[in-house]
Amino acid sequence: MELKDVMAIDTMCRAFYADPEIAKPMFEISEVKEMVKGTFAGVAKRLGLKPGEEWKVLGMMGPGSVEGVVKEMGKGVHWAAIRKRYCGVTRAWV
Repeated sequence: MELKDVMAIDTMCRAFYADPEIAKPMFEISEVKEMVKGTFAGVAKRLGLKPGEEWKVLGMMGPGSVEGVVKEMGKGVHWAAIRKRYCGVTRAWV
């Protein structure tokens, strides 16, 4: 089997690709909150996010559900790898 024979979606091991709410703990640290004010400021404004809802900016990066990932796969994609990883900064699985 060659690499071109494997049809897959690469979520870069980001569980929040399928479930953005998983990333909530990441947005409790000041550095990530500042990132929302800069990098994601336009998205946050367009979504009308209130304090504590900053994690919702990640909903723009994927379909937002496991069902959405499966639908996105469509015909021809055989694998999707999604896993949580431990974030040493927030001490949480994201």
